[in-house]
Amino acid sequence: EGANTLELSHHPNSHVWTELSFRAGLLLVSLDTLPAADRLPRLLTWLQSYQDLFSAECCYCGRVLASSTSNPAALLPPTIRTVSRAAYHVHCYAAHSGRRDSDAEWCSTSTLKISNLDA
Repeated sequence: EGANTLELSHHPNSHVWTELSFRAGLLLVSLDTLPAADRLPRLLTWLQSYQDLFSAECCYCGRVLASSTSNPAALLPPTIRTVSRAAYHVHCYAAHSGRRDSDAEWCSTSTLKISNLDA
C-alpha cells in the first residue's frame, strides 16, 4: 500500500489538486467575513469558475500550462480565478496584480453579484 501512496503523490495532477486545496482553504477562511446567507452561493460560484481548469489560458501569459514556482518540474494550469472568471497562474497573477491570491476579491461584499450560477 505504501508504494501506491508514493506513486499517487508524485502524479502530475497531485500538484494541481494540492494547489486547489490550498486555494479552497484560503477562500473558506475568508468567507467567514461574509454574512452566512452569502457564503454558499459565493463558494458555488468559485467552484464553478474552475469548470475549464485544464483548458483555460492564463490571461497574463496566454499559456495553459506553466512551471510552478514551488516545483519548476511541475506544469500547472492556471489555478487562480478572479471574480470576473479570469484564469491566472499563481506567478502571473502576482505579476499582474501584485498579490499572490484572489480570495479577498471573492469575499468583498461589493465585487460579486450572485444572481445566476450559470453565467
